Amino acid sequence: MDTSELICKVNELQSEGLCCSQIVVKLLTEDYSLYENEMLIEAMSALGYGLHSKKICGALTGCACALAVCNEEKPYTKLLIKELVYWFENEFGSSECNTILNGKTQNLQLCTNIVAQSINKCFELLAKLEANVVSQ
Repeated sequence: MDTSELICKVNELQSEGLCCSQIVVKLLTEDYSLYENEMLIEAMSALGYGLHSKKICGALTGCACALAVCNEEKPYTKLLIKELVYWFENEFGSSECNTILNGKTQNLQLCTNIVAQSINKCFELLAKLEANVVSQ
């Protein structure tokens, strides 16, 4: 998905009151034509804003949950999540909200970019899986 288009979708969902983890799961499951489960989207709100304590980033935990739901090759879920975490920590310097935000309160622009980049990484990982290029 085009990054600018994705950022627009993320901004739209943020304006509707959804947090990072909810947005990730909603957009990824929607793209994979999975039945939207409102209870799942609501459950994801618990992961937002680093478990509401600026701990592990909600975009990362939301992506991990979405990978578990979206991939059809369930034995590879752990490998996909490990690759996601490795990428995330290298890309953003940490998996902790507080560190990423440099101790500040939420930065909407930075968070939007992190969500968009993380969703694109999930699309990339799922495409690799579909192309049978995931290594064990």
